[in-house]
Amino acid sequence: MKNTINLLIACVSIIFTSNSFAHSKWKAEVRGGWNIISSGVLYSNWGSGWDAGAGAACQLKPSLQLGGTAAYHYFAYKGGNVHYAMPCVVGINSCVEGEKSYAYEASLTARLYTSMLKYSPFIAFRSGLYYLNIGQINIKMWMNSDPQDVSIYPYAGTGKSELKGFGSIGLGINVPIASRWEIKLESGYTSTFDGKQQFFPVLSTIQFNL
Repeated sequence: MKNTINLLIACVSIIFTSNSFAHSKWKAEVRGGWNIISSGVLYSNWGSGWDAGAGAACQLKPSLQLGGTAAYHYFAYKGGNVHYAMPCVVGINSCVEGEKSYAYEASLTARLYTSMLKYSPFIAFRSGLYYLNIGQINIKMWMNSDPQDVSIYPYAGTGKSELKGFGSIGLGINVPIASRWEIKLESGYTSTFDGKQQFFPVLSTIQFNL
């Protein structure tokens, strides 16, 4: 994982410090969207959530754009996949409570444009790192005879953070909205490299030509 982080930093440095690119090729960007949880064990008790980020990109060729992005992802707790055994005791009650989950993203993106038209479709490849925070889920139990005495049991696999590499592929279209502004509409498929979590992101990215 350390080698992956060093490679990511090196790639960002090469892209954004090279003097061989004209300033007119540089673009600042902000993005927002929705992450639809497809499958996986990490966020199985959380619903789809929103995504917000910012970064920069460079138009290396008319058909190729490279960029770097930092983003934040939020997922609200929904439950439904918590399984536990209840003691065979008369008068015992239980409930499940969960916290939000979130993730930080650092990634590099390559956009390959399929035409030179004003409204250009493109294929996007994204790869980087997720810092995944998995919210705490607690199982609470109490007796009817003593409702104030609540026992709390943390649910396995929650209340922790993990660093994971990921890859993504998507399709989109570039839409100019002003002389120096454009918007990119994009959707695709994202998975951690170990296959433990998958998303379908739906993103809107606004770019400003510097």
